[in-house]
Amino acid sequence: MRKGLIYDRWVVEDSGPPLSGQPRAAVFHIHPVIAEILHRRGITTEDEYRRFVAPSIADLHDPAGIHGIGAACERIERAVRDKETILIYGDYDVDGVTSIVLLQTVLRDGYGLKLEVLERVLAERDVRLVITVDCGITSVEPVRRAIDLGIDVIITDHHLPPGVLPDAAAVLNPKQPGCAYPFKELAGVGVAFKLCCELIRRAGKNISTESLLKIAAIGTVADVAPLIGENRTIAWLGL
Repeated sequence: MRKGLIYDRWVVEDSGPPLSGQPRAAVFHIHPVIAEILHRRGITTEDEYRRFVAPSIADLHDPAGIHGIGAACERIERAVRDKETILIYGDYDVDGVTSIVLLQTVLRDGYGLKLEVLERVLAERDVRLVITVDCGITSVEPVRRAIDLGIDVIITDHHLPPGVLPDAAAVLNPKQPGCAYPFKELAGVGVAFKLCCELIRRAGKNISTESLLKIAAIGTVADVAPLIGENRTIAWLGL
């Protein structure tokens, strides 16, 4: 029996007249073939081309649009004001670690908010506030346990939310129902970055957002988040 390679037939979609992206090539100094590829990928207006070819920090959406961010900031500000101990809990992958770095602490103890880890840490320290980064959206029972112990929990995550969300003081996740934030594909570090930006804005501190972008870019790329929209802007500016 003869054996050989079997090749799939290519099906080329009719995406409109050829060379329809060429007018943008001269404007943005890119090769006509690149301009055509972008056009056939749905990038058709001049503003869309500019955002893709030369993103700027002004292209980032207002973090205040993330549902729950106001409540999260208020609780964090109260913790800082009252000198409460804050536990920042994150996954041990690059997305999680860079999220933690953005919030000044590193704690690596596995994926998800684990009840046994939470109870161990809380027994050792007088923690009054737990902030999760890149995890926690499904941690209904651990959050309930924390509340029983008199501890508030703020969840920042980007994974798909379950039908029932944890009863946290605030839940920051662009994918959660009722969140009008326009970009839904942020990595975990992207959500943490947004929280940091809003805290900085509210405090009126002179901290460069651009310096935080370097950390956010590493986590975004390492988590293989789609490099479109804000993710591309974060990666472009940070790297």
